[in-house]
Amino acid sequence: MNKKSILFVAVVCLLAMITSCSQQSGYEKAIPANATVVTSINAKSLAEKADLGNKSNKEALNKLSDAMKKGMSASTYQLVEEIIKDANKSGIDFKMPIYIFASPDFKSTPVIAKVSDAANLIATVEAMENEKVASTLAEGDGYQYSLINSRVFMGFNTTTLLITEYWSNSQLEQIKTQTAALFKQDDNAAISSKATFKQMNELDGDIKFMVANLTEMYNTYANQTTGLTPEDIDISKISIIGDLSFEKGKIVCNFNPYSEDEKLMKLLKEKSENMYNIENSFLKYFPKSTLSLLSMGVNGKEVYNQLTSIPEVKKNLSLENSKLLEAVCNAVDGDVTFGLTNVSMSNQPAFLMHAELKDASVIDQICEQMGNEIAKLDEHEYVYKDRKFNVFFGVRDKLFYLTNDETTYKNIGKAADPSVKEKKYTSDFSGHKAAFVIDIKAIMQLPAVKMLLSYASTGENSYIQPLCEKLDYFICISNEQNGATLTLQLTDKDTNALKQAIDAAMAYAGM
Repeated sequence: MNKKSILFVAVVCLLAMITSCSQQSGYEKAIPANATVVTSINAKSLAEKADLGNKSNKEALNKLSDAMKKGMSASTYQLVEEIIKDANKSGIDFKMPIYIFASPDFKSTPVIAKVSDAANLIATVEAMENEKVASTLAEGDGYQYSLINSRVFMGFNTTTLLITEYWSNSQLEQIKTQTAALFKQDDNAAISSKATFKQMNELDGDIKFMVANLTEMYNTYANQTTGLTPEDIDISKISIIGDLSFEKGKIVCNFNPYSEDEKLMKLLKEKSENMYNIENSFLKYFPKSTLSLLSMGVNGKEVYNQLTSIPEVKKNLSLENSKLLEAVCNAVDGDVTFGLTNVSMSNQPAFLMHAELKDASVIDQICEQMGNEIAKLDEHEYVYKDRKFNVFFGVRDKLFYLTNDETTYKNIGKAADPSVKEKKYTSDFSGHKAAFVIDIKAIMQLPAVKMLLSYASTGENSYIQPLCEKLDYFICISNEQNGATLTLQLTDKDTNALKQAIDAAMAYAGM
């Protein structure tokens, strides 16, 4: 079976997901309890949002179907047609989530799916064998298996399908043993018995995910992270759960911390609540063409308390520096906004920062401890001089500023016209603790970027520029669960983002 045939079968399966019938679950218990990462994919939802059944896509698939009759046997093609009409003919229940997990026991990332009909799945594997894609079915310990292109192991019993990649015979033998153990394990040995897994499955996204806990990551980087986390936060007890959804004109991803330790969850919430909501105090000073923007509502006293609760900070902070740090932190009270305002081929990227500062004298205290590179310009205003650039900072008319652009420095306190406040995404900042945005559309207008895209978008890469032009901005905003919501906004705000991606892929393939 050639590449086009494989692609066709995959798309056909997606079409069939819309009409497939689900059965009882239970196959999730094949995911081991020590899985460090689990992803759940709602294939049916994805197929519906891709709108594979619309007229234009059906016409494209019909053309591909006719072309691929030559690439497969009559019996295989007949099975493919049957799968289009009834997904159960594939033997896989696409209405049930498809799971992908990572575990210390597996070098690859296995895929787990629900078997709807073992006899139909056997027929599908035999069709793949006829097309020289899969090996003859063999008996394992309580399951059957086949090898796809001598690189992928596919084992299944009457309820569960496991697919994973292998690179050597010894690894293959290990996978056979592991598969038998996973298919036989009871509920208590499975990740499905864990609260984190259950919390993940309660989410609504097309794709759900969980990092079972941060212990593995914590142990891997223990030498680097020792002493760098607050004393009252045990990150090994924290999990991450989240979901990703394809919506009209955008892709949205939510992720949040989760712990079975209620005291730890309460502590995380308290720390978050001690920070302020963004007031959008400084947006009027940033030009509408700002490329990237970071804004936070900062409670300086809370920042100081959290910094000094980190063992490594406490260990290396002298009494004198501790007093200065406390004075600086206590002076910051409210919005802190940083923006990347321009990028060119000839100069350093230009930036601007504003903050609410209760005490301007802390600027003088900082400069007293710095070297000769600092020059005083006016009361509470200074410049750091380097051979390649200057950085202007200080307080003017009660407004703290930091910039490396001389023109911006001269106009501190003057509102930009037009300003970034006119951008729709900045209205989403209010009521949140922190927000970060990359204005992709503004970046696309930079002369340097236009030039690079014109060079890159040629020949086989001609899709790059049209693809970039579909992107509007990327934004990350804190949420009430102490996590964040990430959104990739597209320029076409009326069409589902997945459908846009499928349409773009089909156009690129000439379908």
